[in-house]
Amino acid sequence: GGGVAATRASRAAARWRIPWLFGRGPAGAIAWRKSAGLARKAQGAFWVALVALLFITVFASLMLGRPGVDQELATPVLIATLGTIYLCSGLRFDFREELERMDVIRTWPLAPARVFLATLLPEVVLVAFLVGGTVLAESALAGRLSLDVLGVVACLPFLVLAWVAGDNVVFLFAPVRSTPGQDGFVQNAGRRMLQMGLLGVLLGVLALFAALGFFVSALLAGEVLGLGESLTRLSGYGAVLLVLAGGDLLLVHLGGAVLRRFDVARDRG
Repeated sequence: GGGVAATRASRAAARWRIPWLFGRGPAGAIAWRKSAGLARKAQGAFWVALVALLFITVFASLMLGRPGVDQELATPVLIATLGTIYLCSGLRFDFREELERMDVIRTWPLAPARVFLATLLPEVVLVAFLVGGTVLAESALAGRLSLDVLGVVACLPFLVLAWVAGDNVVFLFAPVRSTPGQDGFVQNAGRRMLQMGLLGVLLGVLALFAALGFFVSALLAGEVLGLGESLTRLSGYGAVLLVLAGGDLLLVHLGGAVLRRFDVARDRG
């Protein structure tokens, strides 16, 4: 796999009882397996992620701490965006560490789309928890905790899932075995730049539709129905959640289709 996922498992963590957070069905078992890997191998990554989020928070505050900038919404959005990109690039508890086990994964008696989603869920929950907690803590300390901040935190898991799912769709379509820490090397730079460009376009399209949904929903709630400001904003964020959830659903089904076409007999990654 590479990245943080290539570290050794902690012997102390190997004795922990891992809770079944996603149910005890087949998909829950796949997610439990990934959760165990996170608990036993991502302890160092957890502290690195906290330090990185601290630097991102300071950077966002310095960049946006200027007169005329509405920090109430801009700072949480910048922290959420940068934190999602950094953590999703570093934490690789997804299909990038499963390339040597694809012959086993392809035999699991479960729909590929469900296998795809269950494999990604633990990493998505961890990243959303860390980034969302950072956004809430920064806003609370700065005295800017508001409905807009809560709306950003509520949308964060869907944003993280979109990024991780898109990243894994590209990886499963054209897999490559990499050595930890070599993403920035010249031989890998072109692939990574193309991958980041595709993900940027994907998130840009999702953000455009989400903003359009927020505007239309808020307009209908405020101008047509005559609701108050809080309810108007809630309806807008509800529309954003629906757009992001729809995009995630499409990406999960696309990931299932790519996983279904993955032929281990022709794997040259």
